[in-house]
Amino acid sequence: METSTSAQLWDALAHLAAGRLDQAESCCLEGLAAGECHAIPPPPSGECVNTYRCRVLVRCGALAAHAGLRYEAEDCYRKALLLAERIWDPCHEEVASICHRLALLAEGWEDGDALLTFAHRAYQIRCGLFGPTHPLTAAARTGVAVVLQAKGEYTRAGETFVHALGLFDRHYLTIDTTPAAQESLDDYVICLRGASVYLISNGRALDAREFSSRALHAFALMLGKRHPPTRQLRAEHESIARAAAHQQSRSHSFPAWNWWRLLSFSR
Repeated sequence: METSTSAQLWDALAHLAAGRLDQAESCCLEGLAAGECHAIPPPPSGECVNTYRCRVLVRCGALAAHAGLRYEAEDCYRKALLLAERIWDPCHEEVASICHRLALLAEGWEDGDALLTFAHRAYQIRCGLFGPTHPLTAAARTGVAVVLQAKGEYTRAGETFVHALGLFDRHYLTIDTTPAAQESLDDYVICLRGASVYLISNGRALDAREFSSRALHAFALMLGKRHPPTRQLRAEHESIARAAAHQQSRSHSFPAWNWWRLLSFSR
């Protein structure tokens, strides 16, 4: 992440604190563009100030998360959630989306306890709205697994990753191009990483490689073979294949999750 992007983030947060919503919006979108993220279009004119502020806070949180500023991102998302709960129904998808964003902040951290409630809430809302097999529900399930992993509950996390990956795999076999499918692509990759480590560590290397192969096929058809996320997934597929080959060449098994060190995309 470029230094200028982080500077724009801080400018956006400062504008928000001072109530300068238009300036915060501008800094956020500039920072997102500089960071090669997908900018969210500005809200329509006439939108209520609280709705506008909520969505600007979410954009600032997303930018902070991409910049590696985890605590700043959490602060933005928590403030956005308080507004969202006043604006919309407590079971609204926008509430679920913010809860899911909070859950994903646990990735790579060890203080997931405070975020587990958000992960479960996102899952329950989406399950109620869309059903248990929808890609957004699978994404929320991934959020639960991310928090469990941060808490050190590796077996439960692995099982949850595998369950969510099965939902993603089942859904993307149809190569769905709806907005919900596009929105859950990042979660699909997070889920694939976590599930692959768990599968390989439990002697199911071929399953991990097969899931990865199908995910790569779906990304190539949906986004194109040269699209950056597809290229990144191809590199990760190669890492999974190498780890699988390494496991198959060994007569002994490794302790669970030690395979994480063999995968080049580990953090």
